[in-house]
Amino acid sequence: MQSGFGLLESGSVSQKNEVNIMVKNAVDVLFGGLSYWMLGYGLSFGVDSYYSNGFIGIGNFFMDSKKDSELGHLYSHFFFSTSFSTTATTIVSGAMAERTKLEAYILFSFFNTFIYCVPAHWMWSRQGWLKLLGATDMAGASTVHLVGGITGLVATMMLKPRFGMFSRESKEMRTSMSSPTNAILGMFMLW
Repeated sequence: MQSGFGLLESGSVSQKNEVNIMVKNAVDVLFGGLSYWMLGYGLSFGVDSYYSNGFIGIGNFFMDSKKDSELGHLYSHFFFSTSFSTTATTIVSGAMAERTKLEAYILFSFFNTFIYCVPAHWMWSRQGWLKLLGATDMAGASTVHLVGGITGLVATMMLKPRFGMFSRESKEMRTSMSSPTNAILGMFMLW
């Protein structure tokens, strides 16, 4: 998914921002993955604590397990879950394209993990209140895509439209897509 989003977004921005958007996709994996390892997985799936409840999980921070026999399953589940967590943030990178500095985006990528963890716990944890109600999730639609879409909408509202992108009165010429081929290839990878 990261490759698909990277190609789609890099093909949709101006040529001068093509590398920037690809770096932001790498930042999602690096910093989003780091924060998910530190606290995110424990907030999403930690249920081995008295304080865990249907709203948020507590436990397994820094991928700590009390039983060595569970480590294989725990690590594979962590790796699979990290891909969903970082994808929720990557969706937002397209909405924020050409309007944020890399340093600010790194902070966003690190902290967006914690936004994602709450609905992930609700839907996928065995203690999650939506899971207990019998809710089902189709390929991350209710967690990954909803969190990414809403966070992207909020970011877009805060950052405002790209300068001259949608205005006919703008004195600057709107730059065209850097690579429609990359955008189409990325779309097919995501499909």
